[in-house]
Amino acid sequence: MLFLLLNQQLRKRAGEVPSFGKFIRLLEILLFDLILMGVIYGISEHKSWFDSMWLVWQTSTTVGYGDIPPVTKIGRWGVMICGTVGILLLSYVVGSVIEYLGESKRRRQTGMEPNKKAGGTLLVCCRDRDRLVTFIKELRCVSPDEPICIVDDQMEELPKHVAGLKDVHFVRGSVLNRKTYAQAGIAECKRIFVFPHQPGLAASDGMTENIVTLTEKMAPADTTIIHFLVDAENEDLFERSRSKPVYADFDVYAAIQECQDAGSAEIFSTLMSNSHGANPTTFYPTQLKDWTWGEIAKAALQYSQDTGIPVNPLALITKGKSNPCPDANSKVVDGDALSLIVHRTFSYPEFESAVVKRGKS
Repeated sequence: MLFLLLNQQLRKRAGEVPSFGKFIRLLEILLFDLILMGVIYGISEHKSWFDSMWLVWQTSTTVGYGDIPPVTKIGRWGVMICGTVGILLLSYVVGSVIEYLGESKRRRQTGMEPNKKAGGTLLVCCRDRDRLVTFIKELRCVSPDEPICIVDDQMEELPKHVAGLKDVHFVRGSVLNRKTYAQAGIAECKRIFVFPHQPGLAASDGMTENIVTLTEKMAPADTTIIHFLVDAENEDLFERSRSKPVYADFDVYAAIQECQDAGSAEIFSTLMSNSHGANPTTFYPTQLKDWTWGEIAKAALQYSQDTGIPVNPLALITKGKSNPCPDANSKVVDGDALSLIVHRTFSYPEFESAVVKRGKS
């Protein structure tokens, strides 16, 4: 098989996809038949290679101009036999192409194809249909063109309404196997979200810890990894991990808060949704060090009044811990961060420069 010998990738692909191997074999037989026809015609009729090629093309496509027909018996028999075989083979080749395209589509839907889109987001064990659709929708609001790859060992195939979305891929395989993540393109991914392997089961956090450990070893050092924790008491499993926890039952907390404070759940949902209004966004101050939280809050309000650009201080983040209600005299020191509720078009450098220029009030 000439093509397979010349190209290792083709040989590998033919081994993985039977319909592709069938297409290559038929194509090789067809090319051999056409070359044989040209050789027989050229030698028996004493024609140039260009005339032979011209005759082969006319015959194989059934155009048949008849401007240089064979006149010798060998030439006629050769063209007649090889031409008939070639026409039959051509139909089989076209059929194998259609078969291969259909099989490729099926393989993509069932997670058998490697992810070829680099620099995207991996969703591990996100198999709930409604949650998957919501998650993709929210991610696309932040990064409209970012590829998304779903990794799972239980999902049979991508739901139809997800499979039709642009740049959404699926890799099916063991979530504890390095090969699975290599096929998913983890070496170049930007973000990884690890969902509970068994939602609602606290013991699932142990599996999550194993997945996080594996992905940390394989992903780039600057890749953001976020895991969903079923039981808060299992947080110590991840104390040595760089992955950030999010509680899987956050909606329960929102419901309890709503019971004691009407309207808070809706506020929370609006803040967390990328597709509605503004969102909490973290910024690292460079010119506001030694300012107090009260001074920053007043300056933010004044900036909003002066420019018409909404900015609402939400929390002071110190040593990775968020304080949504800091003391007004709390100072911003090296390493602290500010969580501000702003729109995606908000420019923090412009805000900080304007605030410093105006000075403390």
